Amino acid sequence: MIMQLYRSNLFSLPKFQKQVKVHVNNNIVIARLSARYRFSSLQPKSFRTEATYAFPFTTATTTTKITSHLRFITQNSKFFIINYNAFFRNSFKRQQQHIHIPSYPLIKRQQTAFQIAFKQAGREFLRFLKYLFISLLSTVLIGLLSWRGYHFYIEHFLHPTPTKLSRTARDCLRGAYVRTNLSPDSHMAEIYLRQALQIVLEKDKLEINDPIVIDILQLLCDNFVWRGSLHDAIMQYKQILELLLQQPQNEGREIEIAKKLGDLYIRVKEYNTAEKYLVWAIVEFTSTSIFTNSSLINKDFIAITDLLASIYAKQRKYDYALTFYLGLLKMIQEKQKIDDFTLKCWEAIINCHLGEIFYDIGKYDEALGWLQKGLSIAKSNSGNKDCDECAGVILNNLGLIHERKGNNELAISLYTNAIEFAEKAQDFIGIEDFARNLNRVQLQDNEIIKEQKK
Repeated sequence: MIMQLYRSNLFSLPKFQKQVKVHVNNNIVIARLSARYRFSSLQPKSFRTEATYAFPFTTATTTTKITSHLRFITQNSKFFIINYNAFFRNSFKRQQQHIHIPSYPLIKRQQTAFQIAFKQAGREFLRFLKYLFISLLSTVLIGLLSWRGYHFYIEHFLHPTPTKLSRTARDCLRGAYVRTNLSPDSHMAEIYLRQALQIVLEKDKLEINDPIVIDILQLLCDNFVWRGSLHDAIMQYKQILELLLQQPQNEGREIEIAKKLGDLYIRVKEYNTAEKYLVWAIVEFTSTSIFTNSSLINKDFIAITDLLASIYAKQRKYDYALTFYLGLLKMIQEKQKIDDFTLKCWEAIINCHLGEIFYDIGKYDEALGWLQKGLSIAKSNSGNKDCDECAGVILNNLGLIHERKGNNELAISLYTNAIEFAEKAQDFIGIEDFARNLNRVQLQDNEIIKEQKK
């Protein structure tokens, strides 16, 4: 309901001020009268219904009854208010224009084809945006659930992380595991490990000699070795060894670190330093009770002694090397179990080393005997990575011996078999070396054939 108020500017007769209150219940309309009834320039104003309004108005001396509801002065009125009813409509029908206010809705204009198409395109575009948003949200949720599920699987089945660490640190450790073992990327693995180390030291407030911190440092060392940064790995391993020696109980971990240091010093050809670490590790082995009670420690002892013997062999100290290799072989034969592939592979490896030493000192027949024995053991346990790798090395050594004897045809066959075993063991360095030897012998045969044709 709307009440309209029209302003009128008319005569200037003597006036006095009054005020009237109007309670609007129905359609109350101020009619726009013609100039004949001395009203002009009417300007509408609108008010809501069901309310009481106060209007000041100016009156002269004449009073006219316009409706049955309101009675007030109308001549020279500054404001004119009426109740619009049937009586008033019949009295002023011919003088009023545009007095009727329709209560029904306005008729919409006819829309053009372009407007219809534009609105339809707008609706289709909104629908497209809605489905696009739903698709993106679903993709994000599925990716988030998959990512968390993958972390859950790694945490509980592949690589559990310490529960006392914060969630961020554990996520970093799992990320390092993925980038090391499942999707190898040494650079990203190092980033994860360094971030995990920073979090456990600063946020989780762990000490530098805490076993968890030492584990992370050791993972960093392994990453350095993987990337070929051997000197960085050596420095980090030395720090770890110092931290372990400060602890009363370290469960033999310092022996493992000393072995790694010896191996790294051998790779950088610092044999004297490597010898010191390996001898120290062997002494620590023999001074602990676990050396005689744990088969795992015995295997580590074999690996350390093998490294020490290899140092003497590289330095041409063959007497020392033979002493250690023969001692190892005797210990393996006494302690190995029938179905223990690891010790059988170690027996093949020691036979290979003995054959190499006898070959270096010129005892070729003895060298062939040791190599053939080692090859037989390795082939009988094919399927084990260490045995397959050992078989490839022995076949390559046999190829070198027969190549030196001038038996190129047999050497080619041995090199070919060596490559096959290296591929089984995924020994990529061995594959490269064996292929180089094979190509050299084949090239020599081709040159011999060309000379014969001439």
